[in-house]
Amino acid sequence: MSIKTIEITMAQWQEAFSAKEINPDADNPKLLEDEFAAEELAQKVGENHVWTLKYADEGDADSKVLVNGLWSVGAVGFYITEEAYSDDEDYVVTQ
Repeated sequence: MSIKTIEITMAQWQEAFSAKEINPDADNPKLLEDEFAAEELAQKVGENHVWTLKYADEGDADSKVLVNGLWSVGAVGFYITEEAYSDDEDYVVTQ
């Protein structure tokens, strides 16, 4: 199986995958910062609905990228989407 890397913008990602509101009391109700809560949600909704906001460049707090899957290294927060991503696609979502 060949994995295809797809680069899209945050607006294109939101239109294609529709992030759910999962943290209603936060400044960004679609972003969950707790990794353990994200893991619990992944078990409920399926791993192909979980996305991780990560630091794109170590040491640069302003440089972030959104990738499909549940990642802990460099993670800033997590999103859950209505639509699932395919196992044969890796996404890189830029701000």
